[in-house]
Amino acid sequence: MHKFLLHKDFFKAFLCFLMGMVAYSVYQEWIIITVQLSMPGNNNKQLVTDQKELTYFFCKANQWHTERSQLLWSKDELHNLSAVIEQWITLGKVEDLLDKKIKLQTATISTDKKTAYLSFNQSPLTQEQAIYQKLRVIEGLLKTIKAQNFTVTQIYFLNNHQPLQDAHLDFAEPWPLDGFTGQ
Repeated sequence: MHKFLLHKDFFKAFLCFLMGMVAYSVYQEWIIITVQLSMPGNNNKQLVTDQKELTYFFCKANQWHTERSQLLWSKDELHNLSAVIEQWITLGKVEDLLDKKIKLQTATISTDKKTAYLSFNQSPLTQEQAIYQKLRVIEGLLKTIKAQNFTVTQIYFLNNHQPLQDAHLDFAEPWPLDGFTGQ
């Protein structure tokens, strides 16, 4: 009987040690636990989708070009905005307009649905680009977003959740979807 108690106590001690290690790992953020609650009958907005043909704009060799592509369109505007921007970034890489490993970190829309905040992992612009080229890159993204009839009317451009820094262009204020160049 003594050996049975020893095994039982050892098992309890090991279980406590294991639970302590898990709790410490969660505390140190080595393990991240997320819980997504869903209410019965609550339809997920992103599940309702339609296929939509979108137009993407970009400027290459001082001329505006368009590219058409199909995208699954949901009822969630933020999801759609993120998907459009990610597609535009992919197009920019294919057309050699964006030569960096740029990614959209986050996209959010203000509560009034008029302002979008786009945070990239790095600037889509290079210091070597002329001001005209930088404006064309930004204008291409603004035209693309405007063509999809989102409710947003202005965009804040961010780099790692801070205002984008550029020697030539001011990103402290939001950019209107109509752009500044009027084209």
